[in-house]
Amino acid sequence: MSERPQNPPNNNNNTQNNQDTCTIYGSHFYIHPSDTTIIKLVPEPFNGIGFIDWKRSVMLTLSPKNKFCFIDGSLPEPLLNHINYAAWHRCNDMVKNWLHCSLVKNIAKSVYYCKTATEIWNDLEERYGQAIASQLYSLRQSLLDVKQESDESFADFYTKIKRIWDEIDMHDPLSVCSCNACNCTSSQKNLRSQQPRRVMSFLMKLTDDFKQVRSNVLCHISE
Repeated sequence: MSERPQNPPNNNNNTQNNQDTCTIYGSHFYIHPSDTTIIKLVPEPFNGIGFIDWKRSVMLTLSPKNKFCFIDGSLPEPLLNHINYAAWHRCNDMVKNWLHCSLVKNIAKSVYYCKTATEIWNDLEERYGQAIASQLYSLRQSLLDVKQESDESFADFYTKIKRIWDEIDMHDPLSVCSCNACNCTSSQKNLRSQQPRRVMSFLMKLTDDFKQVRSNVLCHISE
């Protein structure tokens, strides 16, 4: 009696399971052909000054690459026998190299032996992120000193002062209510309170050429 022929094994699942996760678009482990190890995440490497701006630039660059999880710790190292173990380490080493390339030489050397990108990120945060108070003081002093120049347009001056406001908001954001199912609308109240103060501050710094504009806006605010 002849044996019944067997169907060939279905290798679709095996092929999918064995596929390198670094080639799956949309995966945290996906590596684009343009992603080399010598990419600079920011135009100018961090030299110890302006950490907050550098940090934000790095975050904005890593987020579209789907690699921010390697520095904030939200994608921890898998176990040794996990299918993504090798892929995780490839991506972690790549992000480490990107961070090294985005630091000046002496700072890069100080974090060279960190094992993970998260360790580098936390080390820099601990050393340079504490300077927020002094930066905030400097920004508030700049806000007090800034005034519209005689040859400066209304739009240009607004852009200049808004830049300071945005930096202050980044260092010292408005408080947000964290109550569950909150109905106090405290966040909206804080914002509504902040806006008139900023409008008045802006108007006070305009030249006398905008005296009539200032008067009209103030009348509108007081209504």
